[in-house]
Amino acid sequence: MAQHGPVHVASSQKALMLEMKSLQEEPVEGFKITLVDEADLYIWEVAIFGPPNTHYEGGYFKARIKFPIDYPYSPPAFRFLTKMWHPNIYENGDVCISILHPPVDDPQSGELPSERWNPTQNVRYTFSLLPASLSPPRLSLSSPPLSLLPASLSPPRLSPLPLSLSPPPLSLLPASLSSSPPLSLLPASLSSPLSLSSPLSLLLASLSPPRLSLSSSPLSLLPRLSLSSSPLSLLLASLSPP
Repeated sequence: MAQHGPVHVASSQKALMLEMKSLQEEPVEGFKITLVDEADLYIWEVAIFGPPNTHYEGGYFKARIKFPIDYPYSPPAFRFLTKMWHPNIYENGDVCISILHPPVDDPQSGELPSERWNPTQNVRYTFSLLPASLSPPRLSLSSPPLSLLPASLSPPRLSPLPLSLSPPPLSLLPASLSSSPPLSLLPASLSSPLSLSSPLSLLLASLSPPRLSLSSSPLSLLPRLSLSSSPLSLLLASLSPP
């Protein structure tokens, strides 16, 4: 750790005196600096006029800069005294921008070492960056193109289903629809041949449901008549449904 001895105090005081003289002779537009205490070169008061093209345009803001003893090897601290609302400004008024961060290697910060403070920087350069840091953050409301989305978030591609108006082949139908019922499931009156030897058999045959078959014809559903049958059997046969 560096020691803050008389050499550092003399070096930092000399650097601050030169910078203050330069800023007073050629001030940065929108900034005006004064000393809080004439005997203390390490605390400056800054008057800031709202940068154009920002929400702060036309405003008047007060801030304070506090320099470390080993300046310019360590960055100054910049704090707004006027209440400010901005993502780069903490609630207590401290300004958080890369140029005011110490020159250390911090991979977690997401900042490049070249973006941080280094001994070649000065107050004038910090003032030149401050208006840009007060600009509103750029937000995009448009959705990213599908080509930039990961495969897991891209919508699946659906292929169109083929349209067909023709009936499905018998091989795709369930077995219960593609084949006729076995004879063992039919009533006995349909699964056994009819006998016309008695009037009772003709009556039962006429009352039983007809056997449905695609290969059957209406005539095959009628009971077979015999000329040798009795008049009663002829009467019952004539009453059977066509």
